[in-house]
Amino acid sequence: MTFQAIRRDFPVNAAAVFGAFADLEALIAFRPDVYQPAMLKQFLPDFDTRKDEIIRATSAIYWPEQLDTPLLSVSASQSLALAQQLQKLGKTYELIIYAQDNHYLSRNQEDRDRRAVTWFKRHMKTNHG
Repeated sequence: MTFQAIRRDFPVNAAAVFGAFADLEALIAFRPDVYQPAMLKQFLPDFDTRKDEIIRATSAIYWPEQLDTPLLSVSASQSLALAQQLQKLGKTYELIIYAQDNHYLSRNQEDRDRRAVTWFKRHMKTNHG
């Protein structure tokens, strides 16, 4: 949802994502036991008939040029692929990977949150109006 919001010019100075998927197709391939068609249809009702369209629409890996908000991404595999594209495009981003942590980064929660606060402070804009 964060990727979708900044893609649609949601008015924020910066964004942070923790464990977010950037490539739905890769997520399904990585965890087919979890992301089965029946489960996907619960939140994507037309997935059977519009699979390719939905994957492209929901996967930031296909539209990194539309991510114009400074982005802090804390995860591994999918964030790394997106970071490579953001790097090529000269976008403002930071990628943090914690070894041997889970999807929620519970082993590094304090550091994750500290980094997010620092990231938002760095990109805060003040109105002196």
